[in-house]
Amino acid sequence: MTITLSVVNIISICTCIVTVAGAVKVFIEIKKAFMKPLNEIDAKLVHYDDCLKRDKERLDGMDSILSELTQSINMLVKSNRTMLYHMEDGNHTGEIKKELKELDDWLMEGKEYKK
Repeated sequence: MTITLSVVNIISICTCIVTVAGAVKVFIEIKKAFMKPLNEIDAKLVHYDDCLKRDKERLDGMDSILSELTQSINMLVKSNRTMLYHMEDGNHTGEIKKELKELDDWLMEGKEYKK
């Protein structure tokens, strides 16, 4: 009888091991099911973060272009103002020469325009 009990005990132990392994597998599957939405959200956040970095780089480039355009517009407005003063009273020739030199320097040599 001891041999029969041993076989029964071995079968019982194997059954317990299979049952525990099955339960562990079920818990792992449940954990994966709960983690799947979180993993998808993390992947989307990484993607959106990359998109925002690219947009920031693009906008930083546009800021420098906007600064250059602002300088150009300021120079043109200043030149137009000087021309209007000259057309109004036929005077201000010295100021026109100064503005022309400043405009030529700015256009040809790339000197920065000073407000």
